[in-house]
Amino acid sequence: MLKKVTRINCIQEIIASILYYLLSLIKILSNWQTINPEVIEKIANKKKPLIILLWHNQIIGIPYCWNINKKLYNIVSDHPDSKLSAKVQKKYGFESIERSSKKPTTIFRKLIEIGKKNDCIFITPDGPHGPRYNVNSNIFNLAKKIKADIIFLSFKTNKKIFLKTWDRLRLPMPFSKGYYYWGKIISTEKYNEKEFNETIIKNLNNGKKIIDDYFSL
Repeated sequence: MLKKVTRINCIQEIIASILYYLLSLIKILSNWQTINPEVIEKIANKKKPLIILLWHNQIIGIPYCWNINKKLYNIVSDHPDSKLSAKVQKKYGFESIERSSKKPTTIFRKLIEIGKKNDCIFITPDGPHGPRYNVNSNIFNLAKKIKADIIFLSFKTNKKIFLKTWDRLRLPMPFSKGYYYWGKIISTEKYNEKEFNETIIKNLNNGKKIIDDYFSL
C-alpha cells in the first residue's frame, strides 16, 4: 500500500522536494575535495559531446560535483522509482531521458540528438538493475556514433549508509568528508567493444582505489 502511494505523481513531487533539500543540506554540512578538477574543466570546454561514467551506487555524487557550464542529461528507466530519481535530478537542473522497456531503441535516437548539440550525458554502466560493477549498457556504440569523449568519475564519503538495493546505493551523511576523482579520458577509436567494456571496469574500479588511498592519508 505504501509503495503504491509513493508512486502517485503529486506524492513523488513532495518526496523529491524533501530529498532535494536533504541532499543540499548534507552538501553544505560536509567537506568536499575534487581530485583532478582540471581534467573535467579542460574537456568540458571542448565543442564535442561528453559521456561521464560512474558506478550506479555512486550516483548521488553527481549533483554534488557538477559545476561545469554544460547541459547534463541522465538516462532513467520507466520504472516508478526511476521517475522519482528524475524529479530530484531536475531540481538540480539536470534533464532526464526515459528509456522505455517496451521500446528500448528509441532512446538511442534522442541521445544522438544530444550528441549533435555537444552536450553531456552521464551513464551508470551497471544500471539500472545490475549486476553491480559490470557493464550492461551499450555505451560503446553510442559513444562511437556521436564521437564522444568519455571520462570516468568516482565518488565516496567517509560517512554514509548503504540502502538495501541491488547495488548497495550509498547515501552520504552530514558532516562527511567526500572525494570526487575525475579519471582518464578515452574515446572508442583504439578499442573494440569487448576491450572498451573491460577498460570501463578497470578505470572505474581504479578510481575507487585512488579515493580509498586518499582516505588513508
